[in-house]
Formats: sequence, C-alpha cells, structure tokens
Amino acid sequence: MKRLLVFPAALATVLACNVPGLLAMNDTPGTDAGEALYQQSCRACHGMTTPAQIAPPIPALANRYRQVYGSKDKAVAAMASFMAAPSTDKALLGRGAMQRFGLMPPIALEQKDLETVAGWVWDQYDPDFDTRSCR
Repeated sequence: MKRLLVFPAALATVLACNVPGLLAMNDTPGTDAGEALYQQSCRACHGMTTPAQIAPPIPALANRYRQVYGSKDKAVAAMASFMAAPSTDKALLGRGAMQRFGLMPPIALEQKDLETVAGWVWDQYDPDFDTRSCR
C-alpha cells in the first residue's frame, strides 16, 4: 500500500517544482514558437555564439537592430521585411560584414511566422555580446 502512495506524492512534487518553469514559459507569448522557427529556418547559418562562420550570430543581429531601431515593433517589422526579401538597401550590416557573409536568401515563411522569429531574435539581446568577431 505504501508504494501506491509514494507514486502520487512523487508526481505531485515533480509537477509542483516545474509549475514556475511552465508559467515562465508562458509569460512571453511566442517565445517557444520563435525559437522553434529559428531552429527550423535560421540555425543552419545563424548560430548563437562567435566566431561567426556562415552568417552573423543571432545576439549580434539583436544588438544591431536594437541600436538602429530602438523599439521592438519597428525592429521586428524591419527584420521580417528583410527576411522575406533581403536586399542591400535593407541590410544593417556594415560593408565588411556584407563582403564576408553576402546577402542571405529569402526565408519562405508566412508573415506572422517571420514576425514571430524576428521577435524572438530581438529577445536574444545581450549587452555583453562581443560583436568584434562578426565583422
């Protein structure tokens, strides 16, 4: 009989310990969807760390979009527009980075998905990220 009581108690403890984590995930709508879209459509070229290999790391892009646009709404709109139809006119990278990485191909996602992943990119801002190796 004791074994039967131990399982429900253990399950209740595990669930109680994980509830704050589950609630925190839901505090920022779109975070999980944005990361999933990043994994599916962006990660092959855009990593999260330096040194940059194929394309600038996500934290470097987040830093640059914050620097240029200042607000999430404006930055997300600009990122989504760039991802849908990349052009040198829309590119925020310096000339050296453009020569090093070139222009990315368009990302074939729905507009709402482009905005979701762009919002996730914005959220990856790290003021301590060293962008010097991304040039």
